[in-house]
Amino acid sequence: MNFVQRSRPPSCSPALSFADRRHLASFRGMCGRSCSAMLCLISFCIILLLESAAHGRPKADDRLAPRDTIELHVWRWTALRDGVLEALQLNHTFTIDSAGALDLPVIGNIAAAGLREEELAELISDRLQARSGRQERADTTVKVIRNLPSDITGSVEHPGLRKAPEPPADAADDSSSAAASERASVENGKAEAQPSVRGSHTPRQPAAEQQQALEGALLNELSAARMEIAAAREEALAARQTARNDAVRDNQNLATARQRAAALVRELDAVRTDRAALEQKLFAALREVEALKKSVQPARGDHEAVLGRELAAARAELGAMQRGARDASAQARAVADMMAEQGQALKQQRRRAEELALDLEVARREAKGLKAKAILADHEKAAMLEARHSVEASLAEAQRALDEERHKAERFERELTAARQTIDALKTSANLAAAAQTNAIRERQVAEAALKRAGDALELERERADSAARDLDSARRERDAAKQEASRVSMELSVALEQERNKAIGLARDLSAARKAIDIKKARDERRTEHMNRAPKARAAATSRGDVSARSRPARQPGVRENHKVKIKRRSRPVLVATIALPDALLPTRPPKLGSR
Repeated sequence: MNFVQRSRPPSCSPALSFADRRHLASFRGMCGRSCSAMLCLISFCIILLLESAAHGRPKADDRLAPRDTIELHVWRWTALRDGVLEALQLNHTFTIDSAGALDLPVIGNIAAAGLREEELAELISDRLQARSGRQERADTTVKVIRNLPSDITGSVEHPGLRKAPEPPADAADDSSSAAASERASVENGKAEAQPSVRGSHTPRQPAAEQQQALEGALLNELSAARMEIAAAREEALAARQTARNDAVRDNQNLATARQRAAALVRELDAVRTDRAALEQKLFAALREVEALKKSVQPARGDHEAVLGRELAAARAELGAMQRGARDASAQARAVADMMAEQGQALKQQRRRAEELALDLEVARREAKGLKAKAILADHEKAAMLEARHSVEASLAEAQRALDEERHKAERFERELTAARQTIDALKTSANLAAAAQTNAIRERQVAEAALKRAGDALELERERADSAARDLDSARRERDAAKQEASRVSMELSVALEQERNKAIGLARDLSAARKAIDIKKARDERRTEHMNRAPKARAAATSRGDVSARSRPARQPGVRENHKVKIKRRSRPVLVATIALPDALLPTRPPKLGSR
């Protein structure tokens, strides 16, 4: 039995207007006349709620009032360093207090009572722009959440109704399949529920069809929003992978720059060595000049003047080198200061990149929250099918989730674009800083080398030359002695090698003779053993023949003496097997090749 109780009399609910009837007729032609009994009942309840809300609040009252709840969305707000976080703090639902003021996290209190939605959004954008002090403005939207009064009480019963199936757990991941299955279940129940619907709720059939079309549109929008979120997530992952690839590429470039710096250091060492050799030659020439001065004291004249000019030129060249070293040192200090400033700027840029990464992580967490909200919206939709009192809250939550997901997806796209631009700028600045650092290191090394050579060459050059001459003489003597010792050792080694070779050949010959003697002895022992084995057999045969002859002879005559020959078997000598251990000198060796001598 189907019945509906209302808190107000039937006379208070006016009939539908002509426009409403025309709208419902268009939905009837689009969706068909068949609908499930559950959807018809829920749609009928929603129509009644909408009518009561329409009578409870006039349509022309679009200004904000105390106790109203608004939904605020802010995006494209990157004027400040923490603009993304501020936008995330503002993207929530707020309620106007009884005094008509709206308390926002970043902006503060705003007198919102009596303003329209567009006016409040413009005021919030002005406050954000004034706070940043720039020309950039944030895109702000304000939406009023109307709390519709619930004036329907009672219960709805139907003997043939079944409980709506619970949506699957993975509805957030596969929204399109869930929507398709739900539409299929609705279409399967159309034919069964058509007689009961026509019999009991024929006047409210257009409202049920309108509700079915509305639910289908909401499902489509929810699927599209989920696909947009998936695309935004994939784009965020791609941006993260791109950032990682850029970091790896920067590390490779830095390693290459370090290798180049090492090569330049090696080249600089080679140049230092060459310059030291040239300085040694110069000081050797100066010493020769001094020696010539001492040896040619009587004839100074023009020759002494020439030598003086050469000495003055050498001193002038040395002074120029010292001045160049001082200038290079000053340039190195200036470059070091500049590199320190660039390092600070690079650190600031890295901190900025880390902050952007944190913002991106917050956005990802927000996306996960949206996913959870979408799942919650699905469960609330199932609850709406089960209980008629939660229909209004479930629809509002689903619509709000759709709007939030759409706005979040757009904000994610803009934040990803800004992050890419920041990464490109950081990459360019890192390359410039690496090049400047390499140049500064090279100039500083050149300056240090020049200073060191200029300071040490004047004091230690004479001692180095004397020690080098002594070391050269001692090295020559040691080389001659080493050559003689090497020739003597090589001759002794060749003689010893020849003796060892002859000794090895003699030992090989002795070993061959010993082996032949052993083989001959073994053959003799084998023949002796064979002969001794054949002797007992011959004696046994002779004994048998003697017995036969004795039996054939006549009986013994008395008085005749018989003589018997008895052969005694000799004891055979045992064959002893012994193992002879040859010394190392008698062991076989491979004869040397003819071509080795």
